[in-house]
Amino acid sequence: MTVSCVFVPCRKLTCWTGRYNRIEGDQSVFHIRWHKGGYWWPVAIRTEGSIEELFWFERNDAISVLTRTICQIQREVNGQEGGSFIINEWGQVIIPSAVEWRQRYLVGTLTGEWHLLTPEGKRVSLGDDSELRCGDPWRLPYVGVPYNLSKFDRIYFQDATLEGERIIHLESEDHDLIRALRRIRRWGPVRFIVNPFGLVLTKKWRWKVFSKGVWEPVYVGRIDFSRWFPREGGL
Repeated sequence: MTVSCVFVPCRKLTCWTGRYNRIEGDQSVFHIRWHKGGYWWPVAIRTEGSIEELFWFERNDAISVLTRTICQIQREVNGQEGGSFIINEWGQVIIPSAVEWRQRYLVGTLTGEWHLLTPEGKRVSLGDDSELRCGDPWRLPYVGVPYNLSKFDRIYFQDATLEGERIIHLESEDHDLIRALRRIRRWGPVRFIVNPFGLVLTKKWRWKVFSKGVWEPVYVGRIDFSRWFPREGGL
């Protein structure tokens, strides 16, 4: 049985002091943008060649409350309604300050099943890996929190706090995840992301005829929450 999504907002403005990082660029995070229907709405972005594809969130009550809450906090801390936000693997929604990006705010928690709409209007889920195997191309937005695998096969998170940079290593290594990553990238350091549904994605270099090649997103697997970083924050 599919659980419909639920958004629980923070009761007051809450600074986020837990782990936070993002890959530079518009495609690594979600955005609140002005929809052609005449309202602010969340969207994910994917670029195919030189074409920007917009994957708008499917409309429902939980996403409406999420949008209003983000806009309210954005007005309060950044003086604007639009902006970027992340949803981590626990469903915690976090926005950065526009003045000091290392200052973040927890908006609330989004749980259950929610969907995006492709540019053609097809309903898709960032959590659907039912037909994917390790190394298969990932055709949906490449959105998630970045983590790293060192050349010595240690998984770690690189955080940027107001006090400076910090490296946090995974206490109990997930050897299944490491082996899956190494099937795609056999040596050296690897950056990968974990999306809001716990799917692990990375990028693989593919040579193209008459070009220098490109980094293409691929599916790796899912994190095992019992061997993953601990959940942070009150929500």
